Amino acid sequence: MEICVGAPRHTSPRRHHRARIAHRASRPWALDTRVVMAMAMTMATAATAATARARGDGRAPQDALAKKSRTSLGRRCTVARAASSANNAKGKLERIDGLLSRCGYCARSEVKGFLRAHEVVALEAPVTSASAKARAEDVCIDGQPLDNPNGVLVVMNKPSGLVCSHDAREGANVYALLPERWRARKPSVETVGRLDKDTTGLLLFTDVGALNHTLTSPKKDIGKWYRVRVDKEIPQACVEVFASGTLTLEGETKACKPARCEILGPYEARLELTEGKYHQVKRMFAFFDCTVIELHRESFGVLNLGSLKPGEYTTLPLDFDFAA
Repeated sequence: MEICVGAPRHTSPRRHHRARIAHRASRPWALDTRVVMAMAMTMATAATAATARARGDGRAPQDALAKKSRTSLGRRCTVARAASSANNAKGKLERIDGLLSRCGYCARSEVKGFLRAHEVVALEAPVTSASAKARAEDVCIDGQPLDNPNGVLVVMNKPSGLVCSHDAREGANVYALLPERWRARKPSVETVGRLDKDTTGLLLFTDVGALNHTLTSPKKDIGKWYRVRVDKEIPQACVEVFASGTLTLEGETKACKPARCEILGPYEARLELTEGKYHQVKRMFAFFDCTVIELHRESFGVLNLGSLKPGEYTTLPLDFDFAA
């Protein structure tokens, strides 16, 4: 019988060290912890490199990571496409009750009744259970595909007299002009920025939060053109002041970003902004003692209203590039 013991307590430290070495030598299978860790790291690195080669990459792992970082940075520069792809649920299996509720067809508690009242199929197979799972692109309701299952992006010619708020206490709102199904979507459909009650023109809506954030971020420098009519003659000096980027509005400490101004007549001008401060156009002209009496947004990036009449709207693809 073999008994492995350490050095006795009265043994000197040097003799104790030799005893430990001898003890390890008698157990060839016992490896030092540091050796085990080093071997594991080596094997992991080799496996990562082999995976990269199998993909046809041929680069070292750190080079592949660097390329991934550069690619991600490049994608962030795309104005609308990067944001819309974050909410793209294409190919994802979802419960039917959650899918119908998200797209605004009915509440989750009403799905069973909805399935009895409508012909819902997934890959041509009838769907009768609220807990059934399917991909959004495979589902049809009464012979029609789902209504914008990955999100909506809407452009409207906003009429005067409507507020961009869900609060009924503020009066009639722009959301009432949208289909009831869109108003029931989850997440909810929201305006991209706001236009004042008496302001008309181009207004965007979306239920894709990341896209909304991207389009309203001043860092994206998406120009919005406004046509302005004021009560007094517009001074020529406003062109230079607006373009200087030094104009600080009352009550603020940060100057407005440079803005282009084109004077069309004594009381009319066009102004391009790349940000959206509170009542910004009105406050900028108020700096020159001009009161805005009419304000109309003509365009958002490269998008204009086209033939849309006040109150009309149409959908846009989620990857529409406003900066093209």
